[in-house]
Amino acid sequence: MKLTLRQIEIVKLILETSIQQPCSMQSISDKLNISSRTVSREFSIIENWFKNNNLILIKKAGIGVYWEKNDVSFQEVKILLKDALCNKEFTPEERKYYIIGELLNSKEAIKSNYFITKLGISIKVFKIDFQQVTLWIENHGLSISNKPSVGLSITQNEVNIRKAIISLTYEIYGDTLVTSLIKEQSLQISTMNKNIFNFLNIEQIKIIKQIISNTNEDANFNDRSYIATIMYLLVAVYRIKKSKYIYATYENMDHDYIKPYFEITKKITAQLEKQYKCTFTHYENIYLTKYLLALDIALVEGSELINVLFNKINQDVKELVDKTGYILNMNFKNNKTLVKSLISHFKLSIPRMKMDISVQNFHVAFLKKNYEDIFNATKQSLSEILLKYDIEKIPDEEIGFVTTYFCVAKDKFLEQQKVKVVLTCPSGLGTAIMIKNSLLKYFSNFEIVEIVSIINLDINKLKELGVKFIISTVNLNEDFPYIKVNPMLSSEDKVNLKSLVEKYGAFEEYNVKRKKIQKQTGVNLPSINQIIQASELGIEISNLINNIFFYKSNDITSKLEIIQKISILLGETEADILAIQKGLQERELISSTYIRESNVYLFHCKTSGVTHSKFGFFKLTNPFQNKSGYWVCGGILLLIPENSTKFQIDIFTMISKSLTDERIMEKLITVESKVEVVSVIESSLSQLFVEKLKICL
Repeated sequence: MKLTLRQIEIVKLILETSIQQPCSMQSISDKLNISSRTVSREFSIIENWFKNNNLILIKKAGIGVYWEKNDVSFQEVKILLKDALCNKEFTPEERKYYIIGELLNSKEAIKSNYFITKLGISIKVFKIDFQQVTLWIENHGLSISNKPSVGLSITQNEVNIRKAIISLTYEIYGDTLVTSLIKEQSLQISTMNKNIFNFLNIEQIKIIKQIISNTNEDANFNDRSYIATIMYLLVAVYRIKKSKYIYATYENMDHDYIKPYFEITKKITAQLEKQYKCTFTHYENIYLTKYLLALDIALVEGSELINVLFNKINQDVKELVDKTGYILNMNFKNNKTLVKSLISHFKLSIPRMKMDISVQNFHVAFLKKNYEDIFNATKQSLSEILLKYDIEKIPDEEIGFVTTYFCVAKDKFLEQQKVKVVLTCPSGLGTAIMIKNSLLKYFSNFEIVEIVSIINLDINKLKELGVKFIISTVNLNEDFPYIKVNPMLSSEDKVNLKSLVEKYGAFEEYNVKRKKIQKQTGVNLPSINQIIQASELGIEISNLINNIFFYKSNDITSKLEIIQKISILLGETEADILAIQKGLQERELISSTYIRESNVYLFHCKTSGVTHSKFGFFKLTNPFQNKSGYWVCGGILLLIPENSTKFQIDIFTMISKSLTDERIMEKLITVESKVEVVSVIESSLSQLFVEKLKICL
């Protein structure tokens, strides 16, 4: 008999008593800092412990309690106490599953005190656990009888008890159970649960699998039906060996679509009877036939009755696809894979639901949480369709299976949608170009119509062009859908953008026609003007490389100080310094350029303070926290002249694009010299120059 730590402490206090010095409930309460009611609740267990160990505990009204030692020493009792201590504290879930398992497998009623002692818990805790146990039992079509003089027991309904045992096994062991059944690997079953799940052993599994394999000529099990049948036969043999049988059930085995399965059933059960020296009754065979029929319908294709059913399923699946697509605002009509998959699924699931056979689906909770809209849409449309088959109650497990097909279809659908968007930032360049490169990297859905500055936004033009929404780096005051994002696209931005694709997607047919790209033939020689342009680009790149900016500081404590220092270092005149500082500060006032993923600012603007493009990194050896509480390790700088040329804009665009690459960004913020800064962007600028030459040639 086990005791909790609290019960052990109470026993220790009692062991210090004698007939001359008894102790009261109140004194125990005061010494252990617990209520007198708690002491009273624990005392029935403590009295049983004394009695089970042949120790004498005396209780006298008005005096208290004491231990009558007789010939037993204190040291001997201490050894008993050590053995009585519960080895571990069980979680509420572990306790719930243990109580359920014991009740499902017990032939007789079990008194609550058995669980209290076994689990080392108080009466109060047991009452809380028992509420959860009762709820679980009732959800599985069973009920608990609780008679004070007899104990706890589950009402006998063998079909539902077997279902409950299978459900409990899946809940505890999940995917590990499937692996065990397929690969014949041992399950890690706790000592406490061995009596409950002793049917899950490798030898049993091997025997059942061999018996099923002997029916290969007659039955074609898919993966799910194979696992479900193994699991059911393991439980059925376990229960029948305990003389627990299924009785009244569906008896008409003469239908063409049932008879073949009845023959397979008799072949299986004959082998089981021989192997386990047990008897499968006629009703057991009928129930197993139902089970096999619901799990594998392929055998009966060809019979007139089932062909009528299948033709009906084909039509109803198309209606289901239309209804679900309508609710989700998506066109699934041309998704032949979805329709075909659902038809195959319903050939199995409709007979299964009509015969009240459930198959475990332990992904339901995940689907409800992560695909709530699809799950609810599927449930709504499925309810209407299945009424045609007189199926009114649909298990969540079945809804989950169908939801999975629609989840795959939806993801495929969204991948093929094109949504027209416009990108904007204060200048029309800068961070908007970074957003463009990030979008191209993570999304194939967006058709970027143009990149414009906030000043040049023309809402009427956007409507004419069919633009669905604006992607901006700052908040907008426009009567038009928009989303504000980080230039580097945070995880939250990606989720929000995906939601907008769902909301504003074009929802065209699946078979999107691809544009044919005609191959150009012949070689065009560059013009003198093209050669000059390529040369000017090369000169601008050379100027940028030769004037790369790198500075380290250990005494900067704010964003403003970084901007001031950069302005002083790059401005050649006082006017240049003021222009650079003004441009960077004005850009920061519009919206912060802080990149949280890299802990740096991306300082950029057009300015009259420079005549050539400037790029570099301002590194902080002592990071500081900005006003939002985030650490700042430095600032990336990107400046272009106020009256910039096309080449300077091209360079600006290429550098912005390269900064969206996490590897380049990671290298940049760890540089220690100008040479290292050059090496980070050199390949990107070289690529720009090569692309220009290709255009010329």
